[in-house]
Amino acid sequence: MGVKVKKVKDKKTQEEVTVEDCEGGYDGEYVCHVNGCDAYMSFVHSYEQRRLERVITVPSFFKLKQNHKHSYKFCPYNTEGAVEVIARDSDPDVLRSLDDNKYEFSLQILHKPERSETTTEPRDGSIEYPSKKRLKGKTYTRKGTAPSYIKVLQQVLALRSELEEDNELASLIVLNYRGKKIKWDAFYFEEDQYISAYKLVENKKQKHPMCFQGVVSKLIPPTEKFKYWKIKLHSPYYELVDKVTPIPSIELVIADKELDPSEYTEGQRILAYGVVKTSVGEWVPPKERDKKEPKKIKFLNMSLWINHLEQIASLSP
Repeated sequence: MGVKVKKVKDKKTQEEVTVEDCEGGYDGEYVCHVNGCDAYMSFVHSYEQRRLERVITVPSFFKLKQNHKHSYKFCPYNTEGAVEVIARDSDPDVLRSLDDNKYEFSLQILHKPERSETTTEPRDGSIEYPSKKRLKGKTYTRKGTAPSYIKVLQQVLALRSELEEDNELASLIVLNYRGKKIKWDAFYFEEDQYISAYKLVENKKQKHPMCFQGVVSKLIPPTEKFKYWKIKLHSPYYELVDKVTPIPSIELVIADKELDPSEYTEGQRILAYGVVKTSVGEWVPPKERDKKEPKKIKFLNMSLWINHLEQIASLSP
């Protein structure tokens, strides 16, 4: 439980200890590095996760020890305090205060915005997003973007990406979509949960927005048949045991002209938010093609249309 962090303090010496120190053999008893917070921490060494195309490495980090909490008063890593900070500056129509220190976050679909194309600087009142790269040579002035919603969305998802599990945030923020409560495990998915996301979309008529954390597999440029860039995410690894093995596959379709795909590289960990569209396709791996009864992969394809550049966020390695 708790936020994953890159540095702590040695409980005995009070000296700062980093993940690099522990990877080099440093051993001790650790507490949170924030003054006034003495929460006990433990070190998790980097480890490998096998994906469909290759093996990826999960970097080392420190995590909160079981049954310990960060100081509510002093520590920015306290989840309840972090949620309160987000709520303090949020539009109450987006993040609404409930009883018992809980909040309700109303999910929205980010449709493709109307905009005008110019070759000059944006006019007063247009929305600037300096953290993202833009394609050179043209400026797009947005019309109708909901900045208050996007701001809260980014803050909530950034906080969730730093946590190990849904439970802590789920106890503080209730998700709502068009009057219906959405469970966190039906909204936020990491690689091993992609197949659950596919099943949810296939089994439900109402398709609420979903969020995916994953690693970029490759960038696919536009073609004559398809005019948008695509960003593919690594699929989880499954052994080909049966004649047909279902494997989830995710691609992000970049429909926002302000988003420069070159900002993203293979191996980069990202978050993506949007409404999922599904399709299926079969493929025979090369090593199976000469066999009498080759094993096949049934790709459970999920496409997220990126209509706003804020639907994608880069995560720290």
